[in-house]
Amino acid sequence: MKVVAGDLIQYDRVRTGGNWLSGNDIRLHFGLGPRQEAELVEISWPSGKVDRLTHVSANQILVVREGEGQVPSPYKPFKGRAPAS
Repeated sequence: MKVVAGDLIQYDRVRTGGNWLSGNDIRLHFGLGPRQEAELVEISWPSGKVDRLTHVSANQILVVREGEGQVPSPYKPFKGRAPAS
């Protein structure tokens, strides 16, 4: 996956598998710093297909389905304060 936000370009990939009877998280996290949007989010799928999303707002969880692009997310961002310890 490639994320472009101004002069910031980031790459990451989903790593599946893991150790015996375990797996890795398939979510990727990209920090945009003070930027309010990513101009481009590009997903290269194992099939060779590529999905491109443009003008993606920061501070959200995207769910992307191959060939369909962004689909509704069941995840809601946390907007409250962390509990005091």
